[in-house]
Amino acid sequence: MPRLSYVDKLRAVGQFEAGTRQRDVAALFGVRPGTISKLVAKFRATCDVKDMPPTGRPRATTPEQDRFLTRATLRDRSCLQRGCRHGFSDRYRRSVETSRRALCQLLHG
Repeated sequence: MPRLSYVDKLRAVGQFEAGTRQRDVAALFGVRPGTISKLVAKFRATCDVKDMPPTGRPRATTPEQDRFLTRATLRDRSCLQRGCRHGFSDRYRRSVETSRRALCQLLHG
């Protein structure tokens, strides 16, 4: 199922408010009718269809840093012991523990 953009969400609510059936609006945007129902309910309650901000702590590493760490590790498996983590820490000013955690998450899911 595709994820609707903010503009598509507003268009879907507008279509529904204009009198188009919920089933037809859902077919037009390629989503389930329940999705349209939830969008309309959210719009009526808050006058907006924005997603809530994600919960949890923000990531400590950027996608660029993740790519660097992954590539360095895959190039030389022996650097897992100390070299890559310390090189990463020096380059990006992150703790060795942060780089270890990021590397484990990238390589093992």
